[in-house]
Amino acid sequence: MRAMMVAKRRCLMHTLYYPLTAHPFDRSAQYTELAPCQALAPYIRCFWGTLYPLPDVRERRLSIVTPDTCMDIIFTADYTANTLSCSFCGINDHTFQSHAAGNGHLISTFAIRFYPWAAALFATDALSGTENQFLPAEAWFAPVTRALAPHLFDFHTLRELSALAEEALLASMHTPGDIRLLHSAMHRMITSNGTRSVTGLAKDEQTSTRRLERIFHRYVGMTPKKIATLIRYQQVLRDAVLYPDFDIQDAVFKYGYTDQSHLLHEFCRFHTMTPRDARAYALSQFYNTDR
Repeated sequence: MRAMMVAKRRCLMHTLYYPLTAHPFDRSAQYTELAPCQALAPYIRCFWGTLYPLPDVRERRLSIVTPDTCMDIIFTADYTANTLSCSFCGINDHTFQSHAAGNGHLISTFAIRFYPWAAALFATDALSGTENQFLPAEAWFAPVTRALAPHLFDFHTLRELSALAEEALLASMHTPGDIRLLHSAMHRMITSNGTRSVTGLAKDEQTSTRRLERIFHRYVGMTPKKIATLIRYQQVLRDAVLYPDFDIQDAVFKYGYTDQSHLLHEFCRFHTMTPRDARAYALSQFYNTDR
């Protein structure tokens, strides 16, 4: 009965929690998102990348990458140099800037973005030590990378690659025995907006805090306390971006901050700007038009 409840929660988490990037409305030839098939929707936040191969030109403005609690497998095909790279971007807790090399090569990018509770379902090894790291994807996702890599130069559009990735992901998906504890604890984190303490979560799950820490390190690569903090930050970001009448004092109460200063300090630590500025950045014309 408990296993059935946990499975149901796992299939519902994506309907309760939808993390945002710093520019969630960005849709262009350089960056577009596609939703996964229904079977993968509880696990894959999206597929993203270039719509088709494009010249690698330096952007007019650097783009910031903020902690969205997700993990990515990123394929980059260089048609000019005839090279292919495949990286795994682990869960991160800091903001950094990204920019194109600007070498003029014909490039296509394709990526798979996992929800924080899902990457382990497709990985062949523990995710411990992957926090804030760019690593060879082959070391953790060999079945997926081997299925896709030979076709990266043959399949040119994002939609074609997404369909191929769905087949590979469904074929490689597995359920480690004790990952149910992770999914149950993550569900509680989300429904509490990241305010439930690790001690409280362990009590809810009838386990020890030490075991909970081990499970999160193995299947996410980050401590439960840090993930809970990121979930709370993401919920504030979502409210700030999506609701024009966002009120910071309401957010302080809703998300359990001590006061406004506490909220701003934590938000700026992850986003490098205030919620108001984050909304303006997300809605800026630069990120709403083809470029």
